[in-house]
Parts: sequence; structure tokens; C-alpha cells
Amino acid sequence: AWDLVGVSYSCSGGMEGGYHFMDILPDETGKLIYNYSYLAYNGAEEENFVKEIDENALDGIKEICKNTTCLLYREGKPSEIQILDAPVTNITFMLIDGNTVSYNNNYEYIPDRGDLFAMVYDELIKIYEQDS
Repeated sequence: AWDLVGVSYSCSGGMEGGYHFMDILPDETGKLIYNYSYLAYNGAEEENFVKEIDENALDGIKEICKNTTCLLYREGKPSEIQILDAPVTNITFMLIDGNTVSYNNNYEYIPDRGDLFAMVYDELIKIYEQDS
């Protein structure tokens, strides 16, 4: 089954020491929990957010996955260009069957996905802004 039950987004490792972590995961009772953590740069004030959110909150991300076929391709090909000392972004999709599908920006992907990282990021921020 390709049904999405959770998503995790992380971006960290840049020269300034900042990070951005967002995930929406079901807890042991099946309720969706949004965890958000942001640090603009090393020494800045950290922003944290943990909240139960609506069960339909993943609908936008499910639509992105459906329209970009991101869950159909599990393998990327290593990029020929590696940027050292730059942030690395990772997205992990949690599926109802217990499997996960992960992508990071050190890989090239099937072109019909569009900019998967930006689309998922925008949707997670939209959910954050609605529920904060």
C-alpha cells in the first residue's frame, strides 16, 4: 500500500549552524502530531512547536505525492556535483504498510516530480501557519 501516514523534513548542516526540522507523524493512538523546530543560525533563539493537528492535514502532501509520483521511485542516482559545507535536505515519507521512502538533495530525481523539496516544504509551512 502506498498510503501516506506521515512525513518528515529536515534541513541542516550549513556553515551557519542552523536547522529546520518538521514532521507530521501519528502517535500511538493514531492522532497526527506536528513537531516543528527551527534555528536560523548557531546562537539564535530556537523556535519549537508540538501540537496535535487535524487528521486531514496530510491531504496536501498526499496530493503532491500523487501528482509527482514521488512514492513510485525509491532509487535516485548520485549527483555528479556535490556541494561541500552546504545544508542537506532530507524528506522521508512514512507509508501505512510500515515502509519509508526517503529522498535527499544529494540525488537527482525523475523530472516529472518538479521541485519535490520546495512543494513539501511549502505545504508543511502552510500547515504550521494554520495550526500555530
